[in-house]
Amino acid sequence: MDFLTANRNTILKSHLMDSNSESLPSDFKSVQIKKGQKVVYNWIKKEKNHYLVEIKPPIEGRFNWYAFVGHFDDPNPPVVRKDQVEAVMDRLNDKITDLQFQKLDECLKRFDITTVQRVRHFLSQIAHESAGLRYLVEIHDGSNYEGRKDLGNTRPGDGRKFRGVDALQMTGRANYQAFANYIGDQRVMEGWRYVSEKYLFLPSGLWWENNKMNELCDRGATVEQITRRVNGGTNGLAERERYYARALNFI
Repeated sequence: MDFLTANRNTILKSHLMDSNSESLPSDFKSVQIKKGQKVVYNWIKKEKNHYLVEIKPPIEGRFNWYAFVGHFDDPNPPVVRKDQVEAVMDRLNDKITDLQFQKLDECLKRFDITTVQRVRHFLSQIAHESAGLRYLVEIHDGSNYEGRKDLGNTRPGDGRKFRGVDALQMTGRANYQAFANYIGDQRVMEGWRYVSEKYLFLPSGLWWENNKMNELCDRGATVEQITRRVNGGTNGLAERERYYARALNFI
């Protein structure tokens, strides 16, 4: 069940206009809503500084009503706050961008990384792999992956074209192709630049899902156990544990 919760006494309006206006249409209607009251809806979309909601059941024969955004709690709050992410990433004096936060939140929701334990492990792992989200494309140019058949790099130039990208460093033609098939966009095969501009955090989320990381988190895995699945060993374990300790503190 989806609903809006009023955070003050307010009204629902039949039209997107000020209810105090002197030129209200003849069919203008309003409904009083008390603080804490929930408005159940079928769908919702934002229009200017209002929500347009289709409520259920209808009120006074109307399904569609306008609600002022600031008078209701966010119907789709972020999984974790931006300041919490920055604290975990040790970015208190070097903020992440609003776009990065938006895309990270979309990733967390899409791949159900939504419990406290899942979020802590995911953030601490991507923090290590990307130096606190500072490097979302591999620093090396990828030439060292040239000819790596285990990564699907079978054509000249594949190493550079399919260098590590995103927080968990998706690397190689085969992995790019798998992501292209998942997301339904074959332009992914244009290479790392397209992916970094178009699909921030989604390759990392897909890897997390495919490797059943949520289930591992839910079983109470340690940072070392999570690291072994992410890394294949314990490379950078001390730093991953440091980031996880920050996650425990801030989330």
